[in-house]
Amino acid sequence: MGISNRLYYIHTLKRLISGHSFNGKSYVNKILNLLTPKAADNIIVKTKYKFKLKISPLFDKGIERAIFNKGVYEEGTLWCFKKILKKNYTVIDAGANIGLTAVFAGKLIGKKGKVYAFEPMPDTFDILCFNIKLNKLKNITAINYGLSDFEGKAEIYNNLHINRGAASLYSNKKENGISINITTLDNIVAQYGIANVDFIKIDIEGAEYPMLKGAENFLMGENRPMICLEFSRDVISNYNPELIYDFLKDTCEYRIFKQLRGKESQTSLIEVKNKMDLPTHDNLYCFKDYHFKLLPNELFINNIEV
Repeated sequence: MGISNRLYYIHTLKRLISGHSFNGKSYVNKILNLLTPKAADNIIVKTKYKFKLKISPLFDKGIERAIFNKGVYEEGTLWCFKKILKKNYTVIDAGANIGLTAVFAGKLIGKKGKVYAFEPMPDTFDILCFNIKLNKLKNITAINYGLSDFEGKAEIYNNLHINRGAASLYSNKKENGISINITTLDNIVAQYGIANVDFIKIDIEGAEYPMLKGAENFLMGENRPMICLEFSRDVISNYNPELIYDFLKDTCEYRIFKQLRGKESQTSLIEVKNKMDLPTHDNLYCFKDYHFKLLPNELFINNIEV
């Protein structure tokens, strides 16, 4: 049995026994740990949701190590995606990294759906493209651009001391930047002739607010997308992250939610009523009133009044 399938079955068994108490449980876990192959870079693994990804868990201490150890990363986020995304949706993935959410979305929306996956880091972009081809998905377009509120060039900083997904437009003063292409979502929508977007995922390490400003025409349109956005008070940026809340709630008139126990847990959404409810570091989900009829009741803790 290859590494990919062996890891998949070990992760599956660990999940099955994790919620149960029985004699010999610790012994079973020890056996499973002994059977687990040693971590290595540039390996292909099968995730919890059965699609495959090329990962380097020794090189990357974030998403790739988590996938090697558990078969999944941000399980709560993927749980929400399963509840939100439907066949034939058009999705924008800003900060696609190696392709976990882009590939997952591509599977959920089917052949007639479309994912536009943005990843500005050249090396990471190559892995993203590999993982799209690995899963034989022709409904994903990978775009080697960063998204912000201007068009041109910018320096991006690897931040590999954190993880591969921590690359940021904001300098950490520890390394030299890499020049990348930058554009706005408003320009992309016009350039690609995108008539409608159903869902946007944004995880771009502190550049979320400039990206939203660069999508203002699009986000103020008649059919506004549902949004999943990483909100963080911890990530370096040159603005107060509460501006994101002000823009989405007051300017774009979205209702904002977060998961009850965070993005690592399969828990339903609770409304963020004010800035005191904002998380320190977690995802925000943003909906217009007309979105709620498209969403299952179990996505929310309480019944939604429209």
